[in-house]
Order: sequence, then C-alpha cells, then structure tokens
Amino acid sequence: MTTRKVSAETDYPFVPELSVADAAVVAGIVDIYFVIQGPPDEESSSSEETDLLQNVYLVDYSLVGDNTLFHFEAVEGIRVWDITFTVPNTDSYTGQVGNDDDSDCRAVLVFNSGKIVQAAGNCRLRVEPGRSQWHTEQVNRLEFYNIGRCDFEETEAEYLVLRLPDGSSSEEMNLAVADGYNCVVDGESGLQFTGGVGLGLGIAPDRGNTAIGCSSNSELDSTEFVSTINGLLPVNGDIPIQTSASIAKRRTIGRLKFYVRQQ
Repeated sequence: MTTRKVSAETDYPFVPELSVADAAVVAGIVDIYFVIQGPPDEESSSSEETDLLQNVYLVDYSLVGDNTLFHFEAVEGIRVWDITFTVPNTDSYTGQVGNDDDSDCRAVLVFNSGKIVQAAGNCRLRVEPGRSQWHTEQVNRLEFYNIGRCDFEETEAEYLVLRLPDGSSSEEMNLAVADGYNCVVDGESGLQFTGGVGLGLGIAPDRGNTAIGCSSNSELDSTEFVSTINGLLPVNGDIPIQTSASIAKRRTIGRLKFYVRQQ
C-alpha cells in the first residue's frame, strides 16, 4: 500500500477503462478490499443483475453532510451482499474506513478526501476482481447413509439415505439431532456421531435392522452367536487374541485371518 500512488490518477481499483464522468465519481477512492462472507442480503430474480462470476460493483453514492455514502453490491449468481462505506469528503488528506453496514462482510476503503465526490447518483462500476476474496460456501444438503441390514445380514449395495434438507431454500437450516440405538450424537461443537454397544438409547431391540420391509426373525436368540473365544470376553467390543512365533493374524474390516508364519 505504501508504494501505491496516492493521487490515484489511474482507474484502479475499477475495471475496465472508465469514462471521464465515472472516473470523477471514484477519483477519491485510492484502494479497496472486500472479504465477502455470511448470508446474502437478497436474491435477485432479474437476469440483468444475475452474474455467473463473483464480482463487486459500486452501484450508487449519496451526499450526507461532510461525508459521501458509497454503496457496493457483491454478486455471486443470484445472491447479493450490500456493502456500504461512509467516507469524508472535506479537507484534503488520506485515510481509510471500514464498511458500516449490517452484513458479515469485512471491507476497507482507502480514500483521498479532497477528491471524494460531493454528489449523488447511480452507476455500475466493476471493482478489480483481485480486490475481493469470497468465503460464501454453504451447506445445501446433508445426507446420512446406513447400510441395509436385516438380522445381522448386511447388503452392501443397499443403503438407507436420509436427506436434510433438499437445498432448494435459502433459509437457515435447523437440524434436530438425537441419540439413537448404540449411537450418541453431539451437535455442540460440530456434528459428531459416536457408535458403541449400549450407547445412546441402548441395544437396538431389532438387532439394528435398517433394510426396508425387514421383519426380525423372532426365533433367533443371542445365545446362538459367538460371544466368547476360549473363554475370553470382549473388551470394548473386541476379543483380544494373542499370536505366537508360529501363528500370525491379518485383519481387514469384518474379517480376521490366521496363518502359519514362514519358519
């Protein structure tokens, strides 16, 4: 900033080349920088205002006593953020002001007060794209997947999908979360799912069935399943098995394989 010409004789920070009248409007704006973030102030349905790229425009200015109010619009698609600066227009000195609107955007304008326009009018002057950064990502949809399961038999190609919401609305997303069987949900510092036997609502009464139309087989009994190996009980759901110099094990998801070591 210290090496930039304070006189601002060029059209910078606006593009492309300005007319004589437009150059006079922005003559006192030496530099400007925007950080676009937070929810937009409006959504435009006008194709004239729709911008496929991310751009910032000076759209109007007005005289308020010893200050000039500059109104900018940051445009991304149909989303629009309103950003305003109140800039001194008397005396002749350089300084800077931050935006004074109600948006979450952060911006700074460097001015030469002696050249700030003392008038009112409308325009649409594009700010050099390199003078803004955009942090406007938003969550349009959350999807939770659960593998199809019926009485402990899982079908990897079958998933139960829960979508919240469909992303068609610009309103804030209110997501209600609750603990489930063998699952605790924490939404205080993010969205975190913790699974474990007996957590949340406890053991699922239907063995955690998720497959549509699955009806639990009432004849199945938990005693029919392996619950111990050589008298060893599970520790946090796992049964500790030691190997030896002759026997090794290889683990993958859902499978434990033992094999003889090469001597």
